[in-house]
Amino acid sequence: MLIEASITAGIRPTSMILHTQPRKRWDEFDFLCIEAHQIVLSERCAQCGYPRWLCHNEEENAGWKAVQDVCFATREVENKNADKVDGLPEKQKRGMKLRVEPFRYDGKDADPDMRANYYKTEYEKANPES
Repeated sequence: MLIEASITAGIRPTSMILHTQPRKRWDEFDFLCIEAHQIVLSERCAQCGYPRWLCHNEEENAGWKAVQDVCFATREVENKNADKVDGLPEKQKRGMKLRVEPFRYDGKDADPDMRANYYKTEYEKANPES
């Protein structure tokens, strides 16, 4: 979020993060922040928004659970538009959407090598002779 704000403001990312003078020259950490931010954006799944290495991962121990969220502002708008829009769900379900959360079947924290393992597997699929 702070990196995006610094990009929008046209200032060094480290200035935004550390609250320092933004007019100084960009240093190595500024460029690393921008590079990391770009990597995160480029790895995002277009369907769910999670990193592709997480949501496309075929690791047997990784799973997903659907969680229902309610947005009361959306519910109010949907209630007001109920007469104008066909197919709105019954009143108590308005404003509700499903989202997913990752979990591990073994209950442990995410494997720190999960990203690297995913990309290694994808590389091996694309290059079977290697």
